[in-house]
Amino acid sequence: MASYRSEKMYLGDEKIVIALDIGTTMSAASYSHLFQRSYPSVEMVTQWPGQPTASGSAKIPTLVLYDGSLCVACGEEALKYEQEGHEEMAKWFKLHMHPEALKNQSLDIPPLPTGITVKRIYKDMMEYMFKNTQKHFETKIPNGASIWSRHRANMEFVFAIPNGWDYVQQQTMRQAAIDAGFFPSHRADSLLHFVTEGEASVHFVSVYGSMRHWLSAGSTWLGGSTTDSTLYTCTKTLPDVVLREAGMSECVQAAGVNVDDVLGQILQAKLAISRFGDEESIKAMIEAFELKTKRMFDGTTPTNVIKFGGNRDMDKSVGIIKGQISLKKEEVLAAFTPVLEDIVGSIRRLMSGKSPKYLLLVGGFGGSPYLKSQLKDLFGGQGIEIVTVEQSMKKAAAEGAMIWYLKNMVRARVARETYGTSVNALYDALLHGERSHKVEMDADGFQRIQNVFDTWVKKGTTVDYGFSYTAKYYYSWPKVGYSKPKLAVEELEVYMWDRDIVPIWVKDEKGSLTPGLRHVCTVKADLSPLNKHGIRAEKGRNELYWKADFQVAVTLPIGGAQLQARLQWHERGVLKQGPATTIVNLA
Repeated sequence: MASYRSEKMYLGDEKIVIALDIGTTMSAASYSHLFQRSYPSVEMVTQWPGQPTASGSAKIPTLVLYDGSLCVACGEEALKYEQEGHEEMAKWFKLHMHPEALKNQSLDIPPLPTGITVKRIYKDMMEYMFKNTQKHFETKIPNGASIWSRHRANMEFVFAIPNGWDYVQQQTMRQAAIDAGFFPSHRADSLLHFVTEGEASVHFVSVYGSMRHWLSAGSTWLGGSTTDSTLYTCTKTLPDVVLREAGMSECVQAAGVNVDDVLGQILQAKLAISRFGDEESIKAMIEAFELKTKRMFDGTTPTNVIKFGGNRDMDKSVGIIKGQISLKKEEVLAAFTPVLEDIVGSIRRLMSGKSPKYLLLVGGFGGSPYLKSQLKDLFGGQGIEIVTVEQSMKKAAAEGAMIWYLKNMVRARVARETYGTSVNALYDALLHGERSHKVEMDADGFQRIQNVFDTWVKKGTTVDYGFSYTAKYYYSWPKVGYSKPKLAVEELEVYMWDRDIVPIWVKDEKGSLTPGLRHVCTVKADLSPLNKHGIRAEKGRNELYWKADFQVAVTLPIGGAQLQARLQWHERGVLKQGPATTIVNLA
């Protein structure tokens, strides 16, 4: 299976990079061996246990089977495992990770196995994929076992994640990778990278689509199988392609699994009085529908057949003959319609006020003939061309994530949320008048008020690649009657707001968090290095006071980036920098 090979010579240190896409229904892995003066290529893992040797498919089912607390099988092996009846299957567990704002409440999500957390399931799936990636590497690469062993400690990883995930979901994935033994916790920031599925997909299209053609048009929309959508403008093509996000990316829980779920409800009603209305029969029908009928449906065939059983399976009253059930076109359309409406709504929100020329469909559901025909009918009249990439044996996000690591064409992204912290702000009667009774006089002689939200980056702001927001703060203390203070470990709370109008307050007067404001994490920084030269006496409005200036440089989780923080201060005119740690709030 031909894969991407970089046009640029690599001149850095030798390393191995692995990319994982753990999807809702299917998963895949890719890797690259980078060494000096090579042209790195992307290899897809195409040998998985339980698959025919010659299948060449990079995809495996996202399934993890448990016997009590023991993981007994993953992927294709989980489907073929001889169960005794008490095992529990983890299926669609990715949907349990979605933020509440992203969840589709109408979707019937299978429960997690008893006593098993979603982090544990990810850990077990990661271990399985890593083990088989190692086998593939050692077989495919000359002297592979020796190379793997030599570079195992510094191996880097890339995880593809939905556009709508934030730092909380990243942290769960990070901890699962640590638990799986990918890297120690203190090296997670340097060895783990996140890329959104939308961004991974546009990198995939850049290699396998007629990229130069559609980039010359300027604006482009990208849709993935999970309906992660991003609008890009191309600002440069030579010597390298440079893309910038042209608006906030979209992410809706409307994709192939939703079609399956709605069809299951239709079959339950249709077969209510049939002996084939039991859970196992309907499950077999859905699996057969997903493998063939759904992928062939184009909205024109009057009758659509799902072959789920043997020749003795008969119930002519409901259209079942010799293990096949016939569905009218209208019945299949009823399964597609609500999903299509959500996808179209997401695209329209994304394109509002914009005039893209091309609509790129990437991923398994993006290959649906019906989906493509409907989008062509809806948007073709606006001069928008539908572009697809026919690579059915591949998984775009897994290979795209690895291509992203090598190319990284996107140089600017748009923040989907507002980030900030709580400060003691200068009192402004127009903004803070409702709490005038809470005003306090600071040591510098100015009136201040607590629990004010200090915005770092506002929702909708374009953020350049590698961006770090520098938040400048200071501490002050009265000097008269007080000895020079000493600083130690201090904490800075980070909050996220996904609405348009930014709140004034972080907490109400009783100390409760403003509704809608989410506490993302706590940044802990050791300020003791300031004790020697960083605390000085200043002349205030009324008298002298002690003051210590410092700043926190924060990389925000925008476009898949990880939230990282560094403490900075000036010592005799020289900028110093020390570490700061982040403790995520997973509640």
